[in-house]
Amino acid sequence: FRDLRQLEVFKNVVLPKVVDHIKKQGSKQVRMWSAACSTGEEPYTLAMILMEKFPELTKTGWNVEIYGSDINEEVLSHARKGEYSSYSIRNVPPLYLVKYFIKNSNGKYMLKPEIKSLIRFSKINLLDSIKVKRLTGMHVIFCRNVLIYFDDNAKKKVISALYDCLISGGYLFIGHAESLFNISRAFKFISINNVLFYQK
Repeated sequence: FRDLRQLEVFKNVVLPKVVDHIKKQGSKQVRMWSAACSTGEEPYTLAMILMEKFPELTKTGWNVEIYGSDINEEVLSHARKGEYSSYSIRNVPPLYLVKYFIKNSNGKYMLKPEIKSLIRFSKINLLDSIKVKRLTGMHVIFCRNVLIYFDDNAKKKVISALYDCLISGGYLFIGHAESLFNISRAFKFISINNVLFYQK
């Protein structure tokens, strides 16, 4: 639950639009991607928000696919385990903590199977356009606090690849201190409650 203002806009504005669009298409498949997810907190956060906002989806035959990727296999191994310290879950709302976690005897918090089962983790270098393009048809992509590590040419390559991975009308969230200024003009820029994000 890092950057709660972004996540609130995702939950209350973007997610309802995405689900409504999918229903109008006559589909029951939602696809989201947390790029450079490190130890997995972000994709699990997206899964919990989705289940809290639309708990009926998994009960009515929807195919929920949330992908988490990182270049580091060690952090992905941690992510797949789905076990976190009290520090890692410090921003998790109490309601979510009760509903979606089990506290282990070692004092750590384990995500429940119904949340873990929604996430698919894979090792991906965002500069590897071949691997990135396998993740097509995304409704939402979170790529937060990653672009700061790339030079402008690398940023343009990554953002162009992410653009191709989104469906028409799909959404991209980047870090609140990041910008696509001078990187890409392909996206529509949106600001809601001082939260900035992008739409294909």
